[in-house]
Amino acid sequence: MRRLLLTAAVAGFGLGAAVPATAGDVVIKTAVDRQSVGLGEPFVYTVEARGRSGMTVFADVAPFVAAAPPRRSQSDGGALVRIEQRLLCLDRACAPGKNARTVSLPRVRVTGAGAPARAAAASITVVPRVPEQAVTAARARYRVDDAVHPASAPWGVAAGLLAALAVVAVVLAVLLVLRTVRRAPAASAPRRGTPGGIAYALRLLRESARRPAPDRRRAADYVARAVGERGSESAAEDARRLAWSAPEPRPPEVVALADRVETTTGSET
Repeated sequence: MRRLLLTAAVAGFGLGAAVPATAGDVVIKTAVDRQSVGLGEPFVYTVEARGRSGMTVFADVAPFVAAAPPRRSQSDGGALVRIEQRLLCLDRACAPGKNARTVSLPRVRVTGAGAPARAAAASITVVPRVPEQAVTAARARYRVDDAVHPASAPWGVAAGLLAALAVVAVVLAVLLVLRTVRRAPAASAPRRGTPGGIAYALRLLRESARRPAPDRRRAADYVARAVGERGSESAAEDARRLAWSAPEPRPPEVVALADRVETTTGSET
């Protein structure tokens, strides 16, 4: 709002460098809270009028723009009117060029209090944010160096680091394979020097009762294949059912299967 119409405002005028004007019984003071500002930088503009109750105060702010609603107050029964606004320059009408520019605000007018009164115009200096020599320079200068510098480490050192990382990766892979081989279940292959057949399969089945469920399944499947070769289909079917049933085979079930197969086939461990 470029024109502020006020018939009542707040008390207190504490800013320095006021510009008073008197007309009849009215005293007008205007002030800004600083001497200079940059483009888009806010400042406080204050108007104070003392006269008669019922007076009207006109305070234009062009070419500046209000950054917030004005603060208005009155005291002494309306005889003291105070307007405080936060302004900033966002227009070419107040923007500086190559050099700083002093801009005056419109004169404050007061009516309804006897003879019309006008205050001397308050002014503020708007300074450019970029110096003229920086604008006209052939190459912009930066606070931080923007040049690309060569790598501090030579190529030989970088290649050596990559080779060392490759060797470490290979060693870790070999260790992982060895660890997996050591964990292979005993049922995957018969022990050296131990005869195969049903007796050996039943021995692995009983030993798997102390091992995890996957080992019990493999041992039961091994028994099913060994018994199937002997032509005992019923015992082989029981072993396959236990090996691949939905619930995991429990140790007592594994031992019971071993006893049942041993009785059916007449094998000895």
